Amino acid sequence: MNEWEDMYKEGEWPWETFKPEKHLADLFKKNKIPKGKALDMGCGLGTHAIFLAKQEMNVKAFDLSEKAIEIARERAEKEKVKVDFFVQDVNNVNFKENEFDFVFDRGLFHHLNSKEKKHYLEKLVFFLKKNGKYQLIAFSSKNTGFEKALSEKEVKEFFKKHFKVLEVKEVIHVEPQGSKVFLNSYFMEKTN
Repeated sequence: MNEWEDMYKEGEWPWETFKPEKHLADLFKKNKIPKGKALDMGCGLGTHAIFLAKQEMNVKAFDLSEKAIEIARERAEKEKVKVDFFVQDVNNVNFKENEFDFVFDRGLFHHLNSKEKKHYLEKLVFFLKKNGKYQLIAFSSKNTGFEKALSEKEVKEFFKKHFKVLEVKEVIHVEPQGSKVFLNSYFMEKTN
């Protein structure tokens, strides 16, 4: 059993808001995300995958936790949207070359070690179409004492060979007990 499975089974989801990130919703309002196939990586309870399906996207979504996927499927059924949810570790995920028009990641990338991040990038570049869009929401360095926090410079440097950063927005997440967590939302375009 992994720690994520334990948290989902125990109902400990301080990161879950049950509504889509404002920056993601704004990008759709401004028609900045192409219609087509979307992937939600580390989808948790399916909030963003369900939102993407409501935007008439063909959505695949995965998470490491079986319990999270079980809940996500129930939520999608209740919302009457179709999402292809499945259990998978990001290190083992495989898709076709140039399969997706848009990839979304809220909170997965910053949990990976440096080797896993390189592997993640290779896979992302493989299955996202050229000029495809990618949104990453990750812990920002504005958090004090977060070993997983990433500076804007680090993120831009990491992705620069294959992506152009189009927008960066700050996201402030307030956890149930009232503490604030700072994240940055990076909206990017694949350049090669």
